Amino acid sequence: MALKGGWNLLFFQVMSRSAPRFPPPMGVVAAMSLAPALASAAITVGPWGPMYRGIELARGTADAAEVRIQKVTAVRVDLTAPGIEFFVTPGNSDRPLETDGQLPSEFLIRHGLQIAVNASFFLPCCSPTIGEPKDVLGLKISSGTVVSPPVGSDRGTDVLLIDQGNKARFASTTSPIDLTGVWNAVSGGPTLLRGGVNLRAPADSPPEPRTATGKSQDGRYLILLTIDGRQGAYSAGATLHETGQWLLRFGAFDGFNLDGGGSTALLCDDGAGGAQLLNRPISGGIPGNERVNGSHLGVWARRLDAPCETEFAAALAGAQPLAYWRLGDLTGSSASDDIGDLDGSLHGGVTLGVPGALRNDSNKAARFDGAGGVIEVPHCPALNVAGSFTVSAWARLTDPTNTYRAVISSRSLPQESGYIIYGGPADAFGEPRWQFWTGGGAFPWNQLGRNRDGLMVGPRVNVGVWTHVAGVFIDRSGPIPDATLGRNRFQGDKILFVNGRPAMSAENVSYAPAIAFPLRLGAGANEKGMGDFWWAGDIDEVAIVGRALTTEEIARLYAIGRFVEELCPDAPQLPGDCNQDGALDISDGICLLGYLFLGTMERLPCGNGAVSAPENIALLDSNGDATLDISDALRVFMLLFFGAPPPVLGEGCVPILGCPDGPMPCVE
Repeated sequence: MALKGGWNLLFFQVMSRSAPRFPPPMGVVAAMSLAPALASAAITVGPWGPMYRGIELARGTADAAEVRIQKVTAVRVDLTAPGIEFFVTPGNSDRPLETDGQLPSEFLIRHGLQIAVNASFFLPCCSPTIGEPKDVLGLKISSGTVVSPPVGSDRGTDVLLIDQGNKARFASTTSPIDLTGVWNAVSGGPTLLRGGVNLRAPADSPPEPRTATGKSQDGRYLILLTIDGRQGAYSAGATLHETGQWLLRFGAFDGFNLDGGGSTALLCDDGAGGAQLLNRPISGGIPGNERVNGSHLGVWARRLDAPCETEFAAALAGAQPLAYWRLGDLTGSSASDDIGDLDGSLHGGVTLGVPGALRNDSNKAARFDGAGGVIEVPHCPALNVAGSFTVSAWARLTDPTNTYRAVISSRSLPQESGYIIYGGPADAFGEPRWQFWTGGGAFPWNQLGRNRDGLMVGPRVNVGVWTHVAGVFIDRSGPIPDATLGRNRFQGDKILFVNGRPAMSAENVSYAPAIAFPLRLGAGANEKGMGDFWWAGDIDEVAIVGRALTTEEIARLYAIGRFVEELCPDAPQLPGDCNQDGALDISDGICLLGYLFLGTMERLPCGNGAVSAPENIALLDSNGDATLDISDALRVFMLLFFGAPPPVLGEGCVPILGCPDGPMPCVE
């Protein structure tokens, strides 16, 4: 829920304007220390210093020998780096206009981001009221949902488009553009750079605080840049021409202007759940004061010291779950709670002792027949948390029949309360989709993964493959007495994670804990007899945590459980697995032929993402002859023609130097 004014507003303003309570990331300190040492030159451009995995920071200054004094801060995001994810301010559902106004620091903190910057132009401006509805000017897409439509003229015609693979491109909405596959988008204008050439005349605009974005010539780096202004001898701002010149100095080849003035703000997380300003914004004439903006762009990233660990159970226990069903029981009629005494009872078609999800772990999993198999845990208030919570599980769907299939469900009716994680039903193309539901009591279900028209829009369920899913609810309100419910409910945000990455989110969601009926693993419809919406496949390592795990914690759990941590070098891969689905089959042959004859292929996980990179040649070289040609596609087809089962995870895997981000890793 977007915070209102009063004490919350005061908290964010004081937090942003005061000195940080915790030390900034190492790279930030290094970059900050460079400018004073170089201040004797008219223009200085400091080197890039690491902040997070795939994110670097640099600073620039123009002193009194130049036209005006300027303080410049730039962040460079490596679009090929593992763990990088983008996020844009989401829509405000049924409220007026399109988004709710937020301080940039609030946006970063609320979504657990590592970097945040103001983005698109918006109206009305410039009220200090947090939560005031805003109209975004130009195209805005947040996690696949169009929040604001494109415009054909005026402000907001330049757009940054980012797909789920972090491939970024610039476009203009003055002509129709293809939005297929676009996951996040922000807008602005005018264009500053095109093909390495500054398009703006030297005296085309007055100096102001500026925010801009640029992209390197090879497409690898996205640059986010701020120039402070309206602060006299500290920094006087920049014209549009000067902003383009700064983009060039920091390595941009193309770029455009974003919202500026009092909106300009660039932040990182402070390492302790707060936000730290990297520039010095000015709103209301107060240096260091943030404006309530209608649009932001954020980045999730991994910390530089993220460990390469192996023990999932130990890592999960460190999160202090309320209950943890490893589902490794080999015999009997119950599923043990490894944390306490909240054991579950087995009913129907549940098979114990099947292979589990975790690498290097002999602990087994449970298999559910999709027709009545369920594990029931008696209703317990502790498992229906009053406030923030996280539900985590590994699941493998084997029967994608078009129906709801519940991994875990704790719900009460007729007042819709509780939480559910579903795999399915299918979308319009027959692909099952993940969903995370929460009920608000008198409020309807928030069906994250299913839109208002009943269409399935969640992340795709990879049938037959172990997947880590987690649902997080972040309480923003504290208990809210609800006379209709006769008990408290909560208001906040929620995120659905799939394989360690935030896949969908919703803000301002009502949640009320379930007050009756057993919690179920492998089935839903808790109010019905033995249930419904039965899972068809395997479930493993189910946990409920009485707090909202951070993005980094969930990413770490996934990496530990399934693979060598994505940040570790020399990851195992299955050579020839062109589409990265974890098996060498006909789809890979078709993928390779498409590249060889049509020159088309999505960005690959190794090196810089290019097919020509040596690491990716090693990945696609299925026959081991150190070249990428038609023989690699033919080998894939030969495997199928001779009737042999295609190699899958764990078979024929090799470590590939410089390929740390195998999304479908090999297991032993």
